[in-house]
Amino acid sequence: MLKTIDTSLTNIIINLRSSWLTDFFLGATYLGNPWPLAVILVVTVLLFWQGGKKRAGIAIFLGTSLAVSLQYLLKVLIVRARPDSLGSLIEVTGYSFPSGHAAVTTTFFLLAGFCLSTLKPLKKYRGYIYGCAFFLAITISLSRVYLGAHWPSDIFAGFIIGLAVWQFIIWLFYRSKLK
Repeated sequence: MLKTIDTSLTNIIINLRSSWLTDFFLGATYLGNPWPLAVILVVTVLLFWQGGKKRAGIAIFLGTSLAVSLQYLLKVLIVRARPDSLGSLIEVTGYSFPSGHAAVTTTFFLLAGFCLSTLKPLKKYRGYIYGCAFFLAITISLSRVYLGAHWPSDIFAGFIIGLAVWQFIIWLFYRSKLK
């Protein structure tokens, strides 16, 4: 049943392909690739650190690292093949489930959004900050199905992992402020 749902949803998404949408999703998926995201992570952590918000920097770094580790562990335990007959627009290797792009970018952008929204001058923009964070996480995640690198269920699982890590890190680092 899952394969039927995955195939049906993937076909719907692939039928939306156009040159401008492909360019858009290639850019989105690039942001979630390991090296660009590592650079964004380091810059973000350093900015929080330099701004006197060391807890935020550590929370973002540890949360993102946890998401990377969890998705990798699950990939080697589950060993699900990537879609191969769907005309992938990018070269991908490794296992498919769960999506690392979805897990890691969801964790990173939501943690960064949370930490930004706790800064006094930005508190009133919390909704906009979270909107941007969710938009980036969802767009990068969907790009993986559009480009033929993942099944929708891989993305869903990665997104759920990202949400769980995000909530865990907030609880771990900020529970006293949430009361």
